[in-house]
Amino acid sequence: MAKPFRFKQFTIQQDSDVFKVGTDGCLLGCLVELTNAHNILEVGAGTGVISLMLAQRFENVLIKAIDINLSAIALTLINFNKSPWASRLSAIPVSFLDLKETEDNSFDLIISNPPFFKNSIKNTNDAMSLARHESDLSLETFFKQSKKLLKTNGKIALILPFQRRSEFETLLNRYDLFEIRFISIKPKAEKNTNRFISEFGKFKSECTRETIVIYEANCELTSQAKDIFSPFYLRL
Repeated sequence: MAKPFRFKQFTIQQDSDVFKVGTDGCLLGCLVELTNAHNILEVGAGTGVISLMLAQRFENVLIKAIDINLSAIALTLINFNKSPWASRLSAIPVSFLDLKETEDNSFDLIISNPPFFKNSIKNTNDAMSLARHESDLSLETFFKQSKKLLKTNGKIALILPFQRRSEFETLLNRYDLFEIRFISIKPKAEKNTNRFISEFGKFKSECTRETIVIYEANCELTSQAKDIFSPFYLRL
């Protein structure tokens, strides 16, 4: 068992077979905006950190986290059950594609920090490979399935490498989905954007645009990043 990651209001137990807490997932959990949301689905639970951040931020939401990695679900359940919000959290070992369109599977928000090493050499560890690659769930398949399970006024939130921006925009058009919010993420002010967060859905709305810079030149967090992470990180 890897060293736990301690936040202000909860602790994440970690394991070598499941991706550890990282900046991408924390950014998504900190930044996604919700209005009148009740049912949330996290696709690819990992340690459950994104779901726990949302549970801390939004007191009335019910969150279902899914993953095909049994080790991830076991870890997520440990983290959920030890949190203050266990009654509002569930974790299920199931493929996203196996979720059927039912009243129980109709969501106000579908959120994911998805696999993005699309064409790289696979890790020899099968569980880690599935977590990093699109062999099990492509981005296009994610779009198609999300649209089926999304409520009319719901939205989807993803964080992706900026190199996939063009592909992402193509899929928005193909599946008649509309971007609501775009966040450009830069590691440092002088660097190019390397990640982006998008919130999008079935309804048209003016898209808000933001830029976030994570680190100063000396590798300390910027004041902007500190403000984002301060509700969660112990040392902020």
